[in-house]
Amino acid sequence: MNKGQFYWPIVIVDARKLLSIIFLSLVSVISGTQGTIEEGWKLWNKAELEEAEKIAQSDIETNAGKHLKGNILQVKGKYQQAIEIYNGITSDYDEYEKVQISKLNIHFFHLKEVPKAKALIGNIEDKQATIYAASINQPMTVECSGTFTVPMLVNEPLNPFIPIVSGAINGRKQNIAFDTGGNYLIMTKTAAESMGITYDPTLFFIGQQGYSTSKMWVGVADELVLGNDVKLKNIPVTILEEMNTEIIIFGTSILKEFYSTIDYPNNQFVFTTKDKSDLVNTHKERYTGNKMNFIMWGDHYMMGKGAYNGRRINMFFDSGLVVVGQANGVITQSWLCLSRESMEDLGIEEKDDTSTRAVTATNDVLNFAGLDNENVKLSLSGSGDFSFGGIKCDLLVSHGVIKNYAWTIDFENMEYMFK
Repeated sequence: MNKGQFYWPIVIVDARKLLSIIFLSLVSVISGTQGTIEEGWKLWNKAELEEAEKIAQSDIETNAGKHLKGNILQVKGKYQQAIEIYNGITSDYDEYEKVQISKLNIHFFHLKEVPKAKALIGNIEDKQATIYAASINQPMTVECSGTFTVPMLVNEPLNPFIPIVSGAINGRKQNIAFDTGGNYLIMTKTAAESMGITYDPTLFFIGQQGYSTSKMWVGVADELVLGNDVKLKNIPVTILEEMNTEIIIFGTSILKEFYSTIDYPNNQFVFTTKDKSDLVNTHKERYTGNKMNFIMWGDHYMMGKGAYNGRRINMFFDSGLVVVGQANGVITQSWLCLSRESMEDLGIEEKDDTSTRAVTATNDVLNFAGLDNENVKLSLSGSGDFSFGGIKCDLLVSHGVIKNYAWTIDFENMEYMFK
């Protein structure tokens, strides 16, 4: 070898093997970047969906990857896409029943495909999960068209704590409260029977009601009227043997039929039917405000991201959450409810008066949609942590703080606006 010269060693490599090595290296790099499917589910638990979806997509050939991807599409309101992904999951998958329940919920609550929902009942052992599809034969329909204003009953004693409107169920006049913690109509067995709500007494389950449990059935109201003009037919009714109040509730699944605003400052609801796109646009312009995205698990569990003292959190806006007590000697409604574990995670100091039945005043700041809400008033949950579909919710936000805004819910774009 001459001084100063350098010779590359000659290596003969099979081109096919080389390509395989390159491909496996790339897969390794991608997998290392995206993380494992177990890490994807942990991100799901925190509602960190963008990163979770990347992992699900990288593992989309597996049942677990499809399950995670389908769940993410579901909570983002992409229901038909979610069904297509779920349909690719094989019956030997450990979580197959959960997938079938998700499909049933989408067909029944969101796509209004009642026959398809009923066809899945035989695949599901958990009969509580099938009771709506088993009890209801016709989808709910909207029987009005346009934009309608329904005033809140400002003289109703409970109205300062939960929004209440006048209405009628099966022709019988009622005061009805709005609660995003419910789906369609919720009432006691006594009230249901007095209004001629039909239900099958043999189909029931034991469900949670506040901090207690109750036997529950699902029935059908022929007609619901809110105010004078907002009319719906074939409304599912959750019937409770016992409730901690006799008040009748309408929930998120009713609002989902409309472009809706709960205009607290003006003590009114504004509903626009989705068949009137020009009126929807006018409605949007009227209530343009600070925006935030939300996701929805199941039929009504709406969650969004915010911050507590600058720390990122998941929140469920629960308009029916009512905890009233004294804070600094003044009767007030709690703004939010959270568990002891969430208090510890968020660095909130527990005070002597912190309990499930008291309201604690703080100097803390709750931020959502870019809006700072200072001097938070909070109460402690009596039922531990909140989790919806495996997504941990750090706290519930109540009417106590939402009432400062006109709150618009756009289900088509999965977006809140606060004005």
